[in-house]
Amino acid sequence: MPDIAAIFLTFTAVLAYLNRSFIGLPPTIGVMVIALALSLMTIGLDALGFGVLRDFEESLLHKVDFSGLLMEGMLSLLLFAGALQVDLSELRV
Repeated sequence: MPDIAAIFLTFTAVLAYLNRSFIGLPPTIGVMVIALALSLMTIGLDALGFGVLRDFEESLLHKVDFSGLLMEGMLSLLLFAGALQVDLSELRV
């Protein structure tokens, strides 16, 4: 599981770098647009008969426990990031 997370983080970092260097969109939108383009390219290659990449992607996704990843990984990071944005002076009554 940590290997898959490392692959996904590295891939996202590379996409963010490509966006910042060449495209110049806001980071979240740029990464999403590049990922969408790569997904469409993968679908196109699969339609042309190059299914090796699709088989690799399916085997990679079958290894991921998305419930555990979401509840134990992503949710804790999102809650921590949200807690950093709370202004404690506004919480006082």
